[in-house]
Amino acid sequence: MHIITSFPKYSDGEVHRALMREITTGIALKQAWEGEREKICAQEVDKIKKAQKFGFKNLRCVAVTPAWEWFNIRKKYGHEAMHDRGFIKDYQKRFPHLAPNKL
Repeated sequence: MHIITSFPKYSDGEVHRALMREITTGIALKQAWEGEREKICAQEVDKIKKAQKFGFKNLRCVAVTPAWEWFNIRKKYGHEAMHDRGFIKDYQKRFPHLAPNKL
């Protein structure tokens, strides 16, 4: 059995470069996932519109939002703002492809 008594030492430059690489790739990954989540939500809107054509007339979904963005928006603006009529209308204007029904 070998006991490791010393850990590898890294210079400040190596640590700084590794941190900067992690930050930049993390931001790029987040932006790529944002586009994917928006495409998935747009597909969900299409499913809702098709379901309304086939008999679910009372289905009244006004907006579809990716969960990550919804929680961030809710944290930023609060619960009351998320259910405000003006907020929903503004969201529908900004993202018409994510709004199956108008208010």
